[in-house]
Amino acid sequence: MAVRYYPVSYKGDSFNFSYLNLVTARNLSLTGEYSVVNDKDVVLSSSNIEKEGVLAKKGNSLTPILYSKIFSAQGGPASGWNESVPLYVSLLLYGLTTALLFLLVLKLFNLKIALIFASFDILAPFILAGSMWLGAYEWAILFFTIGLLFYLYKKKSSGWNLVLASL
Repeated sequence: MAVRYYPVSYKGDSFNFSYLNLVTARNLSLTGEYSVVNDKDVVLSSSNIEKEGVLAKKGNSLTPILYSKIFSAQGGPASGWNESVPLYVSLLLYGLTTALLFLLVLKLFNLKIALIFASFDILAPFILAGSMWLGAYEWAILFFTIGLLFYLYKKKSSGWNLVLASL
């Protein structure tokens, strides 16, 4: 996680985020409405969501729902809402995904290959950038990895199972 957090600590903030998912999550935690825009596709403030908001149709549905639960558990803006929470959640989820993928590669191959894979996963520029793209794919990658673990961990490892899982 420290390697992925370094660009944020150097620059001061994340360079990119999926604002529609995070704003939808914020609105859902504040108002209970799964909405971010009106019928003319104009992004609304949280105070106008209940009056003018329409059901959000863009993006995936699970990410805003999970983030809204995290925002609600945090207490919301009245309790000193920490705006860095999505960054920390994203970094934590990518760290957990790396650990689970390490276990999967360890099961399929050996320790040396698993360590090499984990090193590449931690230092790969596109994964490093993806871990700082808040509200985008962190939950999807985690659930995909968990699915791979369920699919491949029980079975006798073979190259054929790996080929089928990659399709």
